[in-house]
Amino acid sequence: MSDRDTTLDRRTFVKGTGAAAVGAAVTSGAASAQEAQSSADGRTDSEGEEDDSREVTLVAHRGFAGVNPENTVRAVRNASNGWTADQRERLTDVLRRNVSSIGGGEIVIDYNEDTAELVRDMRGGGLSGAMYRQADMIEVDVMPCGDGDIVVFHDDQLSSRDGGTRGLTDAEGTVWETDCETVTSAEVLESGETVPLLTEVMDAIPSEVGVNLEFKANGNMSWDDFADRTLSIAADYDNEILVSSFAEDAIAAVAEDYPDVPIAFLFWNDIEAGLEVTDEYDCDAMNVPYNMVQGTPFFSDDIGYGNVPSGGYADVDLVSAADERDIELNVWTIQSWYQADQLVDADVDGLISDFPNVL
Repeated sequence: MSDRDTTLDRRTFVKGTGAAAVGAAVTSGAASAQEAQSSADGRTDSEGEEDDSREVTLVAHRGFAGVNPENTVRAVRNASNGWTADQRERLTDVLRRNVSSIGGGEIVIDYNEDTAELVRDMRGGGLSGAMYRQADMIEVDVMPCGDGDIVVFHDDQLSSRDGGTRGLTDAEGTVWETDCETVTSAEVLESGETVPLLTEVMDAIPSEVGVNLEFKANGNMSWDDFADRTLSIAADYDNEILVSSFAEDAIAAVAEDYPDVPIAFLFWNDIEAGLEVTDEYDCDAMNVPYNMVQGTPFFSDDIGYGNVPSGGYADVDLVSAADERDIELNVWTIQSWYQADQLVDADVDGLISDFPNVL
């Protein structure tokens, strides 16, 4: 048992802070505006009603890796800078009251004290940010470099990805066997961004945005030592923290040494085994691949992860399993609005997504 003091509290994984899409902002008096937004993001509300069922947690996978250089300071900063749920709700109200005409592919919004105040108050000073929602939580991968500092990176190797067909960075070597100066100087995906220290990433994320620390690898450390180093950093910040991992030993280390820190086991190819680990360590959430969710058209489908066993997954409803345990069910990795729609309809709690506009 670690004797390190920590200020982290074990709290329920951030939930219910999402907002309905901006497309639902303009009701019957401006139906065309709603249709225009629905067309833009691929969704249509056939009943012409606001869809308030989309109040799920939006988790930026590696800082929305589909639109940002993954696991970098730029990625987490961008993922933190969309509009909040409250701002989007306010936009909904202002548009409802101030759309004056629609036609010729244009929507005319009256510029008055009401709308001027909205524009002044919105982060970034303009309406462009409404296209993307601020992430409720940002997921990043953590591991040690050769000197023991904790860095944010996904792969074991600095240069290999997809079987070595492309390099994630312009450096070479195993991350935890390479000195930290080399690791943190490596350029990520030719973006100008370099591999960051965990402290740099945490500095870039505002306190109202949660952080999902995926314990990716412990290198030459024990998981207990890795948890000590990583969570001592996290304890210096006010963000909500969730620790997740595919490694049962990592979950065990956090559960034993930091019982107040929320944890989630990452399921891979066996629902029943995942539930056993979840129950063994009294996890606060389950983070599962999106094809493990019953009631969706892609349950047990081969979606490219290579994780579906012969004969498909066990006949277990994970939504019900999460409800029975009073924990959260979060799904990875969402690539489209269609996947998000289906999963929201199935009543998952969180979407771990590469893209910010799936909701």
